[in-house]
Amino acid sequence: MKSYKFGFSLFCLIAYFIQLLPNIVWQLFPPQNDVLATFDSPIKILNTLEWIFGILTIFILVIVVNKTYRKSENRAKKFLLSCGILMAIYYIGFAAYICGFANVWWIFLTMVITPPIYFGTLALWQKNLWGAVSSVIFLALHAAVVLTVII
Repeated sequence: MKSYKFGFSLFCLIAYFIQLLPNIVWQLFPPQNDVLATFDSPIKILNTLEWIFGILTIFILVIVVNKTYRKSENRAKKFLLSCGILMAIYYIGFAAYICGFANVWWIFLTMVITPPIYFGTLALWQKNLWGAVSSVIFLALHAAVVLTVII
């Protein structure tokens, strides 16, 4: 914990808002067949833990900063490409969903697992181990909630 401090990462806050944009569109223009509105696990503790770790992951990325992190152009290119690909998949999934394509496995692959992986990639980019661990837990819980609904 010595290499971390409480601070503020504008970069991670902006990255979070990039991920949040399709959710805003979804709230403004919900699809007619909005199956995501019913994606609550019958195991209520999973819903609560998923929500807690989703918020915690964002909080850690934005507020907990690695003091030893130094920007590197080569490192940035590699992670920027990874984050860009993940967000492209996420945006394509959301666009298809808004247009009425509501296949649950498509939703799972494009809209459920990509955000936590994106946050984990951001955490690794920023050398934020706490954010990476939180995003892995969030990924497991986010997937578990959806899997308990569709299986």
